[in-house]
Amino acid sequence: ELVSNVSEMEEEELQELKRVRHGMGIQLYGNCESADCKYEGEWVLDKMSGKGRCVFPNSSTFTGYFLNDLMEGQGIYKWVEGHSYEGSWKSGKMEGAGTFCHKNGTVLKGVFRNNYFLEGGK
Repeated sequence: ELVSNVSEMEEEELQELKRVRHGMGIQLYGNCESADCKYEGEWVLDKMSGKGRCVFPNSSTFTGYFLNDLMEGQGIYKWVEGHSYEGSWKSGKMEGAGTFCHKNGTVLKGVFRNNYFLEGGK
């Protein structure tokens, strides 16, 4: 249940409210000295939703859009090994038009489905 005006609530009721992240913010996962993961961006009702940037435990990064904690819409994922993918994402997977660049210089440009390259663009 959403609360619209906390100033009218009793102290005991305030203590029972679930705190949720909402709006712009930064979340560090792990301890503050050596965070395993960092997300900086928009939150909607405690979910990463909107534009943001995530640094993963292995130092790979994603910069783009999220929906309900998953990569969704346009974004760029850069693997620490040197690969990158720029394009469409759906439910956390490469989906739709995009470009995958291997660290060896090979480029796959076209349509992706469920994280797999299907066909080149026309």
